[in-house]
Amino acid sequence: GEKPELILIMGGTNDSWLGTDAGKLQFENWTDETLLQVLPAACYMLDYITTHNPDAAILFVLNTDLRKEIASGLIAACKHYSVNILCLHDISKQSGHPDVLGMQQIAYQVNRALDAM
Repeated sequence: GEKPELILIMGGTNDSWLGTDAGKLQFENWTDETLLQVLPAACYMLDYITTHNPDAAILFVLNTDLRKEIASGLIAACKHYSVNILCLHDISKQSGHPDVLGMQQIAYQVNRALDAM
């Protein structure tokens, strides 16, 4: 089938809010048990996406206010897989969710990141 030219990923937010076990970075030998943890699952996903879409531009969008171990782990995983990462900043939110202005700010930041790729 056709292959995507651009893949946008925004992950980690719900896992961070729900208190899901972050686990540790794991770049191979995943098990059903480790895939229940955020960082091994993210590594598995990035491995799969980069392997099966070698020509696609990939941007991982990292939300604000995530647990430190999840945010820093996702940044390290993206570096390992040579995936572009955008760390959002200064997003207007209500009850933790982007409001209208926040969505506009996300769109602006994503567009700038894509222009820089």
